[in-house]
Amino acid sequence: MELNRRIGNDIIAGPIFICGDSKDGEFVSLNDDLIEKFVAEFKEIPTFTGEEPEAQPRMTFISFNY
Repeated sequence: MELNRRIGNDIIAGPIFICGDSKDGEFVSLNDDLIEKFVAEFKEIPTFTGEEPEAQPRMTFISFNY
């Protein structure tokens, strides 16, 4: 997938989903302050060459208990 955004030391490829979490680990809506923060942080679309070391393929598996 196309490189999308840099988050910390990682580059995310493809779509991203941003939400809050509750004490129980459930997804929750962001409050207005966090929405403003992320809108400002992700406003500019970065340019990637594909040669960035962080862009090398790797997978992280996260499981959820239902």
